[in-house]
Amino acid sequence: MQTFTYEEIRKKALLHGVSDNKVHIGMWASLNGYIKTRKQIKKKVYTIYYAPQVQIFKTYRF
Repeated sequence: MQTFTYEEIRKKALLHGVSDNKVHIGMWASLNGYIKTRKQIKKKVYTIYYAPQVQIFKTYRF
């Protein structure tokens, strides 16, 4: 599963014309399927976004 930091998500959002503030960037990320989590590494908390997963639906014929 691919992960992104807030700064990487911010760069992607700015390329799509989103305003440069936390609320708009967070809304853009959630509307585009990114999942926001917090991860603690060496007593510092980081915001990590997981990339959206593309679902492929297979049709089965019986």
